[in-house]
Amino acid sequence: MPGAYWDKAKVSEALSDIESIRCRALIYFKEILNEFQGVNQSIEYYDMIAGSWLEHFVHVVYASALADADAAERENGTCSVPICINHDSFLNQLTDETFHISLGKNIRALQTRNAAINAWIFCPVKAAAKEPIAKTVRPAKIDRIVHRLKSDAKKIAQSAHQLSKRNFRIIERRPGSPAVLFVQPYFKAAPNDIDDVKNRWRHWARFDDLRYSIQVATVIDSRWRKEKASHALPAASIIDIVKVLLPLYIPIVLLEGLSEYRNTLFKLPVAMVRPKVLYSANALHNNLSFNLLAAEWCREGTRLFYHQHGGGYGIDQINIPEEVEVRVASRFFTWGWSRDEKKVSPLRPPMPHAPQRKRNVVLLNCVNYPKSVYRIQYQPMPGTIENMHRQTLDLLAQIKYLKNLLVRPYFNDYGWGFANAMRKAAPNADFDDRSVSSFVRFAQSRLVIHNYLGTSYLETLALNIPTICFYDDNIYCFRDAAIPYMDALEAVGILHRSGRSAANMVNDIARAPESWWQSSEVQSARQAFIENYANFSMEWKQEWPDFFHKMLGD
Repeated sequence: MPGAYWDKAKVSEALSDIESIRCRALIYFKEILNEFQGVNQSIEYYDMIAGSWLEHFVHVVYASALADADAAERENGTCSVPICINHDSFLNQLTDETFHISLGKNIRALQTRNAAINAWIFCPVKAAAKEPIAKTVRPAKIDRIVHRLKSDAKKIAQSAHQLSKRNFRIIERRPGSPAVLFVQPYFKAAPNDIDDVKNRWRHWARFDDLRYSIQVATVIDSRWRKEKASHALPAASIIDIVKVLLPLYIPIVLLEGLSEYRNTLFKLPVAMVRPKVLYSANALHNNLSFNLLAAEWCREGTRLFYHQHGGGYGIDQINIPEEVEVRVASRFFTWGWSRDEKKVSPLRPPMPHAPQRKRNVVLLNCVNYPKSVYRIQYQPMPGTIENMHRQTLDLLAQIKYLKNLLVRPYFNDYGWGFANAMRKAAPNADFDDRSVSSFVRFAQSRLVIHNYLGTSYLETLALNIPTICFYDDNIYCFRDAAIPYMDALEAVGILHRSGRSAANMVNDIARAPESWWQSSEVQSARQAFIENYANFSMEWKQEWPDFFHKMLGD
């Protein structure tokens, strides 16, 4: 929100409040979804299919409810509600400031008791051009718009569906059918290694990212949505506001389209073979087909094995994706760290593949974030995002004459003008067009600088590429178990709390970064850290079959 400043103290307070709000919101979500669908599904079922969306929704409502009102901008005119197709469509909206302005206006109407919800206008959100998930199939009045819903993923090749259901059932249900279904694993190994394991593991594992095109025609039930919202009035607290807004903002595929989507999915061949274990590292947050299969299969005895897929896990004081995934999984696997729960334990992921290249570049690898609250977290947020920008420009001002400096801006500028500001700060630097993967750039680099603590610094540390990171201590907050390892990285010059400090280090070692990097002090700190937080394996092709056979009791 404009003028908001989110530091780690504010994040801590918010996350403490939000946990109880989320729990109560999930109970209410279960009640109204069961009523609408005419079913009696459990809390666990709805947490699996919609917990990630609900987490985002509660976060943005909480942030908007705390924001200062701007009467001229928020309170004049009729309230409107953007109706999203699915979770991905909703996440796209969270990067658009107009969504947050509209949400703030609606919340202000509830807080001032001016909520004539029956007069609120639903505005169906069109899918982005690159997001083939929705088409309007019969334009009509706003309350009668019919949408064609597609799965929130890419179309798969039609050849994958040539096998008839009957033949598929005969083949897949024979004795010895693969016991583990892998869906969207975190595999950044070499493509030929991935193809190799798919062949070698075929007797016990199958791979299917569930990227099926599912089309469902449905009508927005505006009357039910508005009636449910009105019944939750008055809205005196944030949980009251969440309950009022929840039926209005539920994505179409989770409400009107859910039953038909589910029925269509369970007619597909893949749904006819329930595995003993369903494994993923990425599917929970963006794949409704996976969520529905997981919810129903787990109820019948399938175990959900979920794996860490990025940075912040085990390090942030509270990491929301980690909490969501641990909550729904039967077993949760980390990149080295542990928690008190027995179901959380390490499983070394495949070592990322960085092709052989001549290392002559100093790479500045950058991230960026939306201007409005996307999720409340110990990562740069409104107020501290600007600090990250300033620190990055400070660094560039001090290293701008460095030879072979390559700046890799984030793929989305979010309207900040940050990439242009970096070009002005370092006019002699080269700027990456992102035509190749980050791992190719890492392989070309004699030194990699990161302007944030996310996934990429874990990858370069694991690959043993000279690495420097800087971060804003006002927003990042580490859990107690991680602090000694972070302190050790700081002591040897890998971590820095400002762009200027990082720049001084770069200038000191840029001519011969390997000499610094291969010192016993640096390697000792690096090794201790990666064993707990980035413990990738070169032997994963041998380790994983042994691990899964043990888990399966073979």
